[in-house]
Amino acid sequence: MQQPALDHILISIIVPIYNVEAFLPQCIDSLLAQTHPNIEIILVDDGSPDRSGQICDRYAAAHANIRVIHKPNGGLSSARNAGIDAAKGAYIGFVDSDDFVSETMFRSLLEAAVLHNAQIVACGRYLTDEEGTVTAQAFTLDRPKFYPTKDAMREILVSGQLDVAAWDKLYLAEVFDGIRFPEGEINEDAAIIFNLLDRASGVVHIGAAMYYYRCRSGSITKSGYKPNKIQALEHAEQIQAFLADRYPELAPCCQQYLAYTCCHQLSLLLKDPVAMNAYRNHYKQYIRHLDRNFVSLLTSPNIRKTWKIQSLLMVFRLYRLVYTLLR
Repeated sequence: MQQPALDHILISIIVPIYNVEAFLPQCIDSLLAQTHPNIEIILVDDGSPDRSGQICDRYAAAHANIRVIHKPNGGLSSARNAGIDAAKGAYIGFVDSDDFVSETMFRSLLEAAVLHNAQIVACGRYLTDEEGTVTAQAFTLDRPKFYPTKDAMREILVSGQLDVAAWDKLYLAEVFDGIRFPEGEINEDAAIIFNLLDRASGVVHIGAAMYYYRCRSGSITKSGYKPNKIQALEHAEQIQAFLADRYPELAPCCQQYLAYTCCHQLSLLLKDPVAMNAYRNHYKQYIRHLDRNFVSLLTSPNIRKTWKIQSLLMVFRLYRLVYTLLR
């Protein structure tokens, strides 16, 4: 397809925003710098108590391709869903408001989508510190690669070269027909990614890192154990049930995904005696699944040795003792 034809394809970029005034300008500036000329930026102010809403309005007043949605606080899923409902583009992308992107990210993803007639395209990511300085790369490849649907699902389940994250991808808008993020829940990306993949012929990974993921100490993914963390296990069980009939050959991969999810949550829960006492029923659910499936972690080439050791300590009920002694 010729370049002018690509230029006419509208991409909707949805940015859910809550209490990120320190990082928001860098995020929006990186979207305004995109080399693709036909982009609408949908800023969803999710009832932010700081000045994020005013920052959004200031940018919208200066740039015709920015739209702002102000809504009562409903959480990340609610904000993303509001953006999806308002999107006019043929393709949809997501950027978290404390992150930023390469200026060529969405053009590169679109070119790959059109070239391969792909409904979902992914890129690698840079990991940065709180100041935005790059510290590492993740989910990168030496060259672009196409993963058929089943292979793409396998990569996510076994911690391979694809991830559940919504924000490192570009989607044909049609794949979201009738699908929305679950509101009031965490781990929302995992809750719908397999439903989206089931509608696609596969995923094209362009290989290069294009997304800058800011690692913040206060973020949801870095926080300690909270009772809503059990939703990660619930989603893993839902994924297992969803794939059981459609892709039964992925059952061993589902077992590994379930075991890794439980191992990760247990590593948070077992470090917190107060939470451990309050949510002992959560512990019982996690450890039951890990006991059944931990071998899948030990035999996986994609799971780091530290996680394998932790899983063994958990299975033999030694994790809390070792953690206490080492601390």
